[in-house]
Amino acid sequence: MNKIINISILTAIFAIALLSCDEVTPVTLESISVTEQPDKKTYIVGDEFDPSGMEVTATYSNESTKPVPDDKLEFEYDFSSAGTNKKVTISYTEKEKTVTARVSGITVTAPPAGNKTVTIQAQIGNMTAGTASSVTFPVTTTNIANGKEATIGWFTDATGNTLANDPKGITPKMTTLTNNAATIILEGSAAIVAGTYYYRIQIDGTMSNVATLTISSGGTEPSQTVTVAAQSLPLTAGVAGSTTFGVTTTNILKVP
Repeated sequence: MNKIINISILTAIFAIALLSCDEVTPVTLESISVTEQPDKKTYIVGDEFDPSGMEVTATYSNESTKPVPDDKLEFEYDFSSAGTNKKVTISYTEKEKTVTARVSGITVTAPPAGNKTVTIQAQIGNMTAGTASSVTFPVTTTNIANGKEATIGWFTDATGNTLANDPKGITPKMTTLTNNAATIILEGSAAIVAGTYYYRIQIDGTMSNVATLTISSGGTEPSQTVTVAAQSLPLTAGVAGSTTFGVTTTNILKVP
C-alpha cells in the first residue's frame, strides 16, 4: 500500500515539474524577414519609402510565424541622393526586443532637369472682414524634393508683376512638402480687411501661378483713427525754430 502511495506522489511531482518547465520557457521573438517585396522599387530623390505590397513575417522561438502589419514597423532609409541598390532597414519591436530586416535593390533617380512646377489650387474656406479665420490652398508640385520650404510674395493684381504690401492681419504658413503635395494655410486675425489679394509662392527656385485670396465684407472691420496732438512749442515770427505735433493711430498698417 505504501509503495502505491509513493508511486502516486512521484507521478504527481513529475507532472507538476513538467508543467513548471512549460511555464518557464516563454515563446520569444527571434527574427523578421521580408517574405513579399514592396510593389515600388524605384524612387525620385526626396521621395518617402512606400511599403505597399510588402509582407513582413516574424519568426518565434517555437518556430511559429505570423505576419507583421506595416503600422507596427519602423523604416530607416536615405533617399536624399541618387543611386542603385539603396537599402531600407525595417525594425520590429515586441516585448522590448527589436529585430531588423532589409529591403534591398531600391533605385533612386535624380529629378528630371528643368521640369519642376508649382501649382496653387483654388481657395478652400471663407474669410470675412473683421473676423478671425483661416483658409487653405492645396499645392501640387512636380520633381521637387520633400522638405523644401516656400517663400510667398503679394502682388497688386493677377498679373503677378508688381509687388504689394502684405495684407493686414494675414499670416501665411505651409505644411511640409511631401511627395509633391503641400497645403498653404492663410490665418487671419480680426484685423483683416475685405478685398481681393494676389500672391505667388516659390519653392526650390520655381515660381507658382498667381493665386487669389478673397476676403468678403461683413462682420465688423476695426475702425481706423488718426489723431494729431497739440503743438509742443510755440513759434515766433522772424525767429528760426521748430515745433512738433505727436500723431497716434489705431488699426493702420505700418508702412515699411
